[in-house]
Formats: sequence, C-alpha cells, structure tokens
Amino acid sequence: MRTPPAARRTGRAAAAALAVLLTATACSSAGGSGGDVAKTVSPTVDAEDNNPQPPENVKDGGELRLPLQQWITQWNPYQVDGRYGDAVEIMYYTEAKLFRVDAKGVFHPDPSYLVSAEVTSTSPQVVTYKLNPKAVWSDGTPIGYRDFAAVWKSSNGKDPAYNIADPSGYEQISAVEQGADPSEVKITFAEPYADWQNLFNPLLPASGLSTPQDFNEGWVEKTPVFGGPFVVANADKTAQTITLTPNPRWWGPKPKLDRITYRVLDAAAITQAFLNNETDLATAGTAAAYGQLKDAPDTAIRTGTPGTRCTSPSAATARSPTRESARRSAGRWTAPR
Repeated sequence: MRTPPAARRTGRAAAAALAVLLTATACSSAGGSGGDVAKTVSPTVDAEDNNPQPPENVKDGGELRLPLQQWITQWNPYQVDGRYGDAVEIMYYTEAKLFRVDAKGVFHPDPSYLVSAEVTSTSPQVVTYKLNPKAVWSDGTPIGYRDFAAVWKSSNGKDPAYNIADPSGYEQISAVEQGADPSEVKITFAEPYADWQNLFNPLLPASGLSTPQDFNEGWVEKTPVFGGPFVVANADKTAQTITLTPNPRWWGPKPKLDRITYRVLDAAAITQAFLNNETDLATAGTAAAYGQLKDAPDTAIRTGTPGTRCTSPSAATARSPTRESARRSAGRWTAPR
C-alpha cells in the first residue's frame, strides 16, 4: 500500500508472509524477541531493508494483519475507479503478477507464470511471452493469449464504453496473437514502447473483461476469478475486513501464510492499532508517529531511500530517508509464493 516506511513487531508465535513478488526473500527482524529487534539505517539506492531469507528459513502458517485506509469497491485496476493503491496491491496477491522487480529496478519473469518474456523483433517491436503451461485461473481455464488480448482491447481507448484508467502502452499495441502453441503469446507494437514490462500488470482473465459491462461492473465489490497464490475468501463490509487465504488451485510454491487480513482504519488510528497489537504494520512518516513506534516492544523499523519501491505490498512503496516503517513479525517475514 502506498504508505511511508512502516513498523512490525517480532516475536508473535505465527509466521507472517509479506512479499508478493519475491519467492526467495523474506522481510523479517533479526530475531524473535523484543531484545534483538533491528533498528536499521537507510539502505542504498540499489538495496532493500527487508532482511532477505531463503524460503526454508521461514516458518509455515500464521496470519498477517494489515491496515486499509478505505473500503474497496472496484477491484478492476484497469477501470477508472479501480486505481486505489490498496486495491492494486492486494491484486498482486490474488491475480497474475507476471514480473518481479528487484532492488535495482530490474524486471524478472515470475516462473510461476512465465518461462520467458523478451523482445524478439525491433521492426516492428514484438514481445514474445512463453507461459508456464501449469498456470490456470481459479475457474480452471488455462492462462493464455486471450487474456492478454482482453486486457489490450478493453484498455486501448478505442471503445469508449470501457471506462478505462489509462490507455498508455495499450494504445501502442497493434496485435495480440497466439504464438507457436497455446503457451506462447506475441504482442506487436505499432511503435516502439520501452516500458512493455509494466503492461498486463496484473494480467486479468478474459472472462472478466470481454464486455464493457464485465469490465465496468463485474469487479464491483467482488473478484470473479483469481490467478494468484491467494484468493479473497471473505469481504465483510460491515466489519470492514478483507481476508485472503491460499488459492487451492495455485500451482506455484506453497504460500507460507494461512491468511492475510486487511482492516479499514482511519490513517490517524493506524499507529495506535499497531501499539495495541491489532495490526502488523504502521507507517512512521511523521515525527509523532515515529516517536510512538520507535521504542515499541518487539518492533523492527525499516527504512528506505528516495524513489525506491518495496516489492512487498505491506511495506512502504515510496520511501524516503526521513520516513520509516514499523513492522511486527513472527520471527520470519517471507514471500507467499
């Protein structure tokens, strides 16, 4: 979520998985008691303050509790009302996030979805995606070129019935086709587009985008189909909570967490909720918040540099050296896939 750097507590009994994009890394404190919580300094521009750990070091099970700043009504990130930051970040858990981005900003194909993705022609520009043949939507449909085509056709701005957020990149595409077999997708651009790795981010199923009604209304207060390691198991509007649990059809590395629970909290209430052990993340972007969080028991302060993006939805996305995040961990923080 789009928050300044945050606070986490170390020493809860259950392990809590954080990063949606990194399989082999973990966000954690150095230990499991309040006595050895790390208060870190700002990392360099090409580093991350998240204490990477191999997956085997990370405990299975547990719950990660995160704050939301408002209730999510539109879950389609390509729709004009679907660009709310928390919703987009949650979608990275529940839909097909094709690339991971490392600390240096380099894109890497996520092997759960992609065998490879590369520019295979420059005149015209053609990008060829080779899909993991095991990748399927939660309804059992294989992920394929029709999904890419649906995102393109709904988001390129040619049909005004689709209330799109931004046509950038999609309006440069001239064709989306199946390649040599169903696991290969070819994207042809009418003009060069350097930022192609940020397109189809996340990839959504054709079944949820094929008509303007599906696109505009089919994702209101619900997610019709999932393609990530987690699914939305419950969205309780009365309690203002959203619960994610592992996707039973997930073909990739097993998620470490039993559940991720989001709760809507007023921004001013998040710090106190953290201190009351009601949430596992709080931003420390003001002097007042930092003063309350820096000496909280079993809390790790994580700091970032200007312009860096944390690949974990639960950590600060746009960090500055004067802003920090406090995190409460269960000994180990890790990627759910």
